[in-house]
Amino acid sequence: MNEILRKWLYKAICQSIKSLVPRGVIFCGYHDAFGHQVWNLECYSRKYFSIYKRLPKIVAFQRSSRVANQSLSLHHQRSGVRIIPAKSILSRLFWFCFARWQPENGLDGASASNSMLVFCKFSMNDLHVDPITNFGCVTSLPLLPSEQKEAHQLLDELGVSPGEYFCFHDRNHHYKNSIRHLGGSDDLFTVSSKTFEAARNCKKEDFYRPAALLDEKGIKAVRLGVHSEDDVAQEPVVDSSQSRTDDFVDLALMSYSKFFVGPNSGIWFSARAFNRPVCLINVFPWPWINIPMPKDCLVMPKKLWSTSEKRFLKIEEMVQLETRTSWKEFYRESIFEELSIEVIANTPEEVTSAILEMNDRLDKNWVGPDYTVTQFLTEANVGYKSAALVPSSFVAQNPEIFGHI
Repeated sequence: MNEILRKWLYKAICQSIKSLVPRGVIFCGYHDAFGHQVWNLECYSRKYFSIYKRLPKIVAFQRSSRVANQSLSLHHQRSGVRIIPAKSILSRLFWFCFARWQPENGLDGASASNSMLVFCKFSMNDLHVDPITNFGCVTSLPLLPSEQKEAHQLLDELGVSPGEYFCFHDRNHHYKNSIRHLGGSDDLFTVSSKTFEAARNCKKEDFYRPAALLDEKGIKAVRLGVHSEDDVAQEPVVDSSQSRTDDFVDLALMSYSKFFVGPNSGIWFSARAFNRPVCLINVFPWPWINIPMPKDCLVMPKKLWSTSEKRFLKIEEMVQLETRTSWKEFYRESIFEELSIEVIANTPEEVTSAILEMNDRLDKNWVGPDYTVTQFLTEANVGYKSAALVPSSFVAQNPEIFGHI
């Protein structure tokens, strides 16, 4: 009897939610991780707009009681998002149905996307490399007028002006170690591979040289993040990670930045949400979903050293890894030995060149060659439709990887 009741309840809820989609209401999960919270809702709104040419009302159900960024949650609520607490019976019903819901088969185009909007159960590929949500889209959940005023005041306090600074993030182990006690339901702490975690990090010292060079051009460098291991004792970097008084600093700085630089950590999704140009560096794993899509972006992967053949993998070999291995396989420590690879970070010189190239391109001062991401990818790669570029200096400095292009 209980099973019959559950099936009836599931069917009734699904039909109700499905009927609300064309009426302008979508139901979705509100996941624990900051990257998912800031980008997923923006992505759902853009997908909805691509079909109905209007923005939806969003009802988001917490996965757990953990809130990655209090100011982001408040911004969403001020923007009309209804966030349902994790302990609510409504959230429990949502996640019960979410786990069982399967989009309809045999649909294509708008019908397929519309079906996906029931519970917003999109794959990681749908979320991150769909051109619909990346090309020519306005921000669905921008800062409100009151928040813009607050942001300008915060920028004044930090001594930076809109569009005259770039944000950077130096990912390290300290963040996850600092928030572990807060708990959560997503895969925030389940990765067992120390090699994988280390491969996604980068060094703050690599940003000092480009920060000094761009400071000479009137462009400041601002460090983002929270729970950073130590401060940046290096002029002219503005370290907001140490001087922050609340979570709003991340949203304010990203919203008005000239561009963002960093690895493929969750914080770069806030740059995507606010349509800021992105220069991804030290990217691993690559390519998979770790590719910015717009043409005003650069992406520079970490290099892979073949421990068996004592050489760097060529770009086509790096690309082929995606077709043979799920990126989640890197959660296993043993996969690196199985593939006979060692992950090598970008050099300080490569990082500096990429950041300077990014700034020159945005200023329309770039006179070098263009190397598109699709020049090296194949149609088997999920990010094949990206319009982003690979830094030309990275290509020139690594002929053993790219050949003599």
